[in-house]
Amino acid sequence: MKLGHVTEISEENSDQITGMRLSTRKIWVDDTPVETGNILAMPLSDTSPSARAVQLQIQRAMSGERRLLLALEMSLFTRELAKEGIRRDHPEWSEAEVKRESLRRAFLPGLAPAQLR
Repeated sequence: MKLGHVTEISEENSDQITGMRLSTRKIWVDDTPVETGNILAMPLSDTSPSARAVQLQIQRAMSGERRLLLALEMSLFTRELAKEGIRRDHPEWSEAEVKRESLRRAFLPGLAPAQLR
């Protein structure tokens, strides 16, 4: 099978309504546009440049220990958020079942410890 000449163009622009930066990816093979999926544009960030600059300034001023603690707190928050989603989807499940499903989603069934399968 012979592949034609592939051209890829990425464009950045701002959404007229939200002002968010969007990245659009377009692909052509020879002169024919190719479908790249149902999501053609996605925001690169929902944080304004000035707010992002303040975030970076604050993060750079933190000690390594504080940045590590912040990362741990965000990880724990994300896990709790995922468990809340499981509880919402399965209100009849016990806490052990919720934890088991959380581990299954994180590590896949074959990688979970034997006592949790």
